[in-house]
Amino acid sequence: MGSILFFEDIPEVSDVNYIKCFFDCLGERGYLHLVNGIIIGKMRSPNSFKPYINAIKEIVAEKYGLPNLPILYDMNFGHSSPIFILPYGAMAELDVDNLKFTILENGVM
Repeated sequence: MGSILFFEDIPEVSDVNYIKCFFDCLGERGYLHLVNGIIIGKMRSPNSFKPYINAIKEIVAEKYGLPNLPILYDMNFGHSSPIFILPYGAMAELDVDNLKFTILENGVM
């Protein structure tokens, strides 16, 4: 499909169990098998992101058999600061080895 899933938290409801259920629902519906990668915005919670990413990897890699699906997290987009707006539909590249996300074309014409 050639798509990247963008995810951003909602602090009022985004505890570890919510995140786990959310990604499990994506897997049950087959969406995780349609994406080429996942990028996750900075969590607005003062807590460590480690429990969240561990829960996501448990679902994505172990339950749905996608251990090589690239997941990049703690990104500056959405409601984080500094803020960065992601243009939907633009060609992009996700390089987890170098912790790099690049938009390869103009987001607006």
